Amino acid sequence: MARYAGLRMPSEIRNLKWRDISETKFHIQTGKTGGRDVPLFPRVAAELRKYRAKSKPKEEYLFPKTRGHANNFLSWNLLSLLKQCKIQQWPLLFNTLRASCITDQRRRGLHDELLNAIFGNSARVRAKHYVKILEDDYARLSGKDAGPADVPEEFARYFPMLRPEEIRELWEVVRKSK
Repeated sequence: MARYAGLRMPSEIRNLKWRDISETKFHIQTGKTGGRDVPLFPRVAAELRKYRAKSKPKEEYLFPKTRGHANNFLSWNLLSLLKQCKIQQWPLLFNTLRASCITDQRRRGLHDELLNAIFGNSARVRAKHYVKILEDDYARLSGKDAGPADVPEEFARYFPMLRPEEIRELWEVVRKSK
């Protein structure tokens, strides 16, 4: 939920109820503003459908096991899984996952007002704590964008919300279908 929905962990998932979810969004209760609506991104929707099928039919909360535990409960469990999988821990576990989601959505071309509403912070806060410049940003900005250079600029212009590698993949599909 932090990585693909941009939720703050654990504060925003602890009280998330199944009734807060519609087909297109879910409502997050927050102490600061009373709440906000977050789009049900396709990847999140697919995982929630699978998760719902496995959960108890009358379960009110999405993540009932997080209720009544200290904030470090999720961190401890994630650290344990990382250790089992022999994955090195990264700094600020959940903050980094949320930052990746915010960065992805910014790169897709969502404007500041929409990002503010979805993630519950201002552009200034996002710039300071969440938005990251990625390696392919440097490559694109330096004119050294890796990959096939045969994607016509007029084609790429129609997809400002996509990352360069996604535009290349789409162009390959279109080119092969000709």
